[in-house]
Amino acid sequence: MPFSLYTHCFELGECCLCLVSRQNAGISLATGQDQPVGQVEHCANSMTLTDVTYIQNTSSTSVESTMMPTFPVAAVSDHNYVKPVEQLSSHTSPRKSALRKTIHRQRVVISRLRKKIHLHSSRSRNPLMANDLMSHPVAKFFTRQLQLNSRSKYGRRYAVQDKNFAISLYYASPKAYRLCAKMFCLPSVSMIRLWLRCMSLQPGLCNNVFHMLSQKVKSMPADEKCCALLLDEVSLKRALTYVKPADRIVGFEDFGDGNVTNKYATHALVLMVRGLKSPWKQPLAYFFACNTTPAVKLKELVCDVVVKLKSVGLTVVCVICDQGATNMQMFRMFGVTTEIPCADC
Repeated sequence: MPFSLYTHCFELGECCLCLVSRQNAGISLATGQDQPVGQVEHCANSMTLTDVTYIQNTSSTSVESTMMPTFPVAAVSDHNYVKPVEQLSSHTSPRKSALRKTIHRQRVVISRLRKKIHLHSSRSRNPLMANDLMSHPVAKFFTRQLQLNSRSKYGRRYAVQDKNFAISLYYASPKAYRLCAKMFCLPSVSMIRLWLRCMSLQPGLCNNVFHMLSQKVKSMPADEKCCALLLDEVSLKRALTYVKPADRIVGFEDFGDGNVTNKYATHALVLMVRGLKSPWKQPLAYFFACNTTPAVKLKELVCDVVVKLKSVGLTVVCVICDQGATNMQMFRMFGVTTEIPCADC
């Protein structure tokens, strides 16, 4: 067993740090004679009592040389008040913690800047953007697809162009969208519905739709601004639905602007505008009605829509609908006949 050296220093009731130099330590086992184990160094001009214990555990005998009574190992370890030098300095001071946080933040910023530089250099070396045989929007689409393919499906972030493309493709053909989603990195159907849920579409004329339509009309030629107004009703099943995001109940008769009655809605009236020369179309508004929409209300809605379409720059040439009883009554209220098939709002 190894030899142990216990050094206890007492100075005026306080502990003094003792440095023991373990050079040439040991006892010659061959001769069985004690050799100097170490020297005890202590602070100068101090009154200390030092007791040094040599312990040799052998199978035959135990050699002890001491000046004072020897303390057990457990007692020495329990009453060891002297700490190493490296433990005296605090590693968790407030100043050091603040500096560590600052260094961590700077490392994060440097890492992000390096990623941006790498992304910029990879885009500049992208062969798709330099290919003259491929149009610029298509090249950008495939470039974004390469970037999305290198990420997991939970870490993908889609650009505005990708969102618009996904929404248009899904509502053009859900089956085609599911097929393309197997080959390209496209958003899921639930994600598309989540995006559309952010749009506030309520019964009545939607001002956001007319605003977007006005932006689109600015780039249209004059002949493409001629359009037709379409209106039709569809039958609904009587039911009430609670819309949690809007905190309201849907299923009563509603013509917009807070005009809600206590009657159950059985029909939905939809108004849509469509281009005559170019095949563009845009739904404008929808309303919930009990039984069918009255002719007076139809005339009022048609006049309001025609005025709003004129304000955005469109010219309504005709109104198209079926030969329902309320629709025919609306035309008679406009004064439309076979001899005079036109009217002014």
